[in-house]
Amino acid sequence: MDIESKELRIENTVSSEEMEILNAALKGISGWRFYPIAVITNGGMDYHFICKRHPVMSRLEITIAKIYVRIQQNEPKVLAIEEID
Repeated sequence: MDIESKELRIENTVSSEEMEILNAALKGISGWRFYPIAVITNGGMDYHFICKRHPVMSRLEITIAKIYVRIQQNEPKVLAIEEID
């Protein structure tokens, strides 16, 4: 089995290309707004976005969430959204 190891890259700024990936992946999710503050990527098809998460109806409850996005068949897909304590 050939295992390819890639280095993780952590950025505290999110590029416009990465924003497009996140917005496309989150299309259809309602009730929350996500504001990315950092991105972790392996240089391939996996992205972990660290975001501030705001409920649409109330601005009082702000939490931090990690959104795991993978590019599958040239489409970004959300695989997980986890709250970070």
